[in-house]
Amino acid sequence: MLYMVELHHSPDRCPRIASDVRELSLGMYRDRHEVLQAHGCTWQGGWGCLSGHVTFLLLDAPGAHAVEAAIIDLNMTAWNTTTIYPVLDFDAAMETVENANIGSP
Repeated sequence: MLYMVELHHSPDRCPRIASDVRELSLGMYRDRHEVLQAHGCTWQGGWGCLSGHVTFLLLDAPGAHAVEAAIIDLNMTAWNTTTIYPVLDFDAAMETVENANIGSP
């Protein structure tokens, strides 16, 4: 299953400004595939909004608990707050719309 992880940090905890966070961030980037694999997760993509101090990760994982454990082991919670969303790719999401039983809960 796919999970979108949204990570927010404050400007003063930005890896481009805080040297301790910079080191954590570079370690996460370097070790991400190995750590994710240890939790049964795989990297699908990542994006950052520098001015918004927000990072988005797309992971394939067996469950949200595996995603959370991987994010913790990557030390990303040391400078971010996180939200984990289970997501579908757009085609799969539109298929659920197409097959929806309108009017039922």
